[in-house]
Amino acid sequence: MKKLQFLTFAAIFLFAINASAQTITIPDDLEEPVGEFLVPVDVDFSEENVGAFELRISYDGNVLDYKGITNEHTDISGASSSQAGTNPIVVTWASSNDISPEGKLFDIEFEGLEVGTSSLTFVNPNTGATDGSNFWEDDTSGSLISTTFNNGFITVTPAIPLSNWALAVTGVLIAVFVFFRMRRIM
Repeated sequence: MKKLQFLTFAAIFLFAINASAQTITIPDDLEEPVGEFLVPVDVDFSEENVGAFELRISYDGNVLDYKGITNEHTDISGASSSQAGTNPIVVTWASSNDISPEGKLFDIEFEGLEVGTSSLTFVNPNTGATDGSNFWEDDTSGSLISTTFNNGFITVTPAIPLSNWALAVTGVLIAVFVFFRMRRIM
């Protein structure tokens, strides 16, 4: 009886380890000024071997303009991405060598067009629903990997006008002048 209980416990434990979902995350607290900036896409697939993937990420085209991907994880160099301006963004990669990436997968390069907010949402390539994209293993079955997709959110803020920079530099120069002038008097 104890042996059966142990085997049952062991089976449940092993299933729980193997059932852990892998994650793909875009930060949900980004704030960038109007202009060009990078948005990281992070992954944790340390428990799985990935042989191919397709990611689709939608965004608000009135607030953001997609420029491309950059800073790819060394294991996915040569990943293919959609042309600048495309919405949703499509990033694909495949190899005969499986990988288990952790950390930054790549950066998305955007231009903030105007002040506003935009969600960055993973889109399912098969259904068009915003419930994630495909990640699959490189085996004969091409089985999908259980994945948690954490959508992101960005707020584009006003750019700092050049006149504000000029005021700040002028203020610093005056402070330095006064400091040295005061040293000379004492």
